[in-house]
Amino acid sequence: MRTSKYIALFLLAVLIGAPVLFAGCVSKETPRAHRATAGNVKDSLSSLSKRFSNIPLPRNYDLDRSKSFIYESGNGKVKVGRLHLTGWGGPENIINFYRSEMVKRGWDLIRVTEQEATIMLYSQDNQICTVVIVKSFGKTSVDIQFGPK
Repeated sequence: MRTSKYIALFLLAVLIGAPVLFAGCVSKETPRAHRATAGNVKDSLSSLSKRFSNIPLPRNYDLDRSKSFIYESGNGKVKVGRLHLTGWGGPENIINFYRSEMVKRGWDLIRVTEQEATIMLYSQDNQICTVVIVKSFGKTSVDIQFGPK
């Protein structure tokens, strides 16, 4: 009788303990294919600079792919997108960067609105581009939206 009691206790311990033991072996990490990684962020900015040569992209800023969107038609004549970049430093430097670089690349400044964010609206031929610069938690974020008029 005593043996069956020990066997029952052993089986109960195994039934309760096995899930606890195996739960420690299960990885909660997202599979590599689905995980958002920095990957080749700098290469992406370099590639984007080539594809959108009329839109300046600041060095030392990171592209947030989850908040960015690009659409190009098959022949490349229509380009629409939103690029979200973040970097360290004050917004003054990046505001001055866009004031200077957009004009160098042939954009005409339509208006600037400054409050909590600085919003700059530019026009070039049949395109429009909005640059929104916001400081948040020590970082500066830049949203660049572009497309046809």
